[in-house]
Amino acid sequence: MSSVSQDVLASFSNAIVGVAGYYVTGEGTQHVIVGTNDGTLTEVYWKSGQGVHQDVLANFLSGIVEVGGYYVANEGTQHVIVGTSDGNLTEVYWRSGQGVHQDVLTNFSNSIIGVAGYYVTNEGTQHAIVGTGDGNLTEVYWRSGQGVHQDVLANFASGIADVGGYYVADEGTQHAIAGNFDGTLNEVYW
Repeated sequence: MSSVSQDVLASFSNAIVGVAGYYVTGEGTQHVIVGTNDGTLTEVYWKSGQGVHQDVLANFLSGIVEVGGYYVANEGTQHVIVGTSDGNLTEVYWRSGQGVHQDVLTNFSNSIIGVAGYYVTNEGTQHAIVGTGDGNLTEVYWRSGQGVHQDVLANFASGIADVGGYYVADEGTQHAIAGNFDGTLNEVYW
């Protein structure tokens, strides 16, 4: 195994409540999205061997619960999915050097516990995986500029602690992961 290095990228005066990361291939930049308990959404980004930068992307009055993030290469856009304490699921998106936009995708009547996001290249669709306090694992999906859809994928009676999600291009499969309070780690895939 090669050596493992560790760096402090940034320090925040408020507690961190959500973290997501992704790589922007066209720029060669690494990005970490940080949500803090005061409702601030911050992008921390850098190129290997160069300085670390950070920008505030948005502020959410209702408080951030969790974040997910991904890069859409064919659009050159960066996307953050934000779950807030009022049940809103919001997409924050931008192109490097351009303005930041945001849209509320949907609202959940049960509290949001976990959020993940990914892009499906062969469909051109964006996806958010959301775990809620009632044990539901939900997929929210859309194409840029078109309607937003959602489906409950599964329900876990033991409750969801956190979620993950990703697309496997070689197989054409989507995967939603639920870590549950009873200690089980579940995969839902299609």
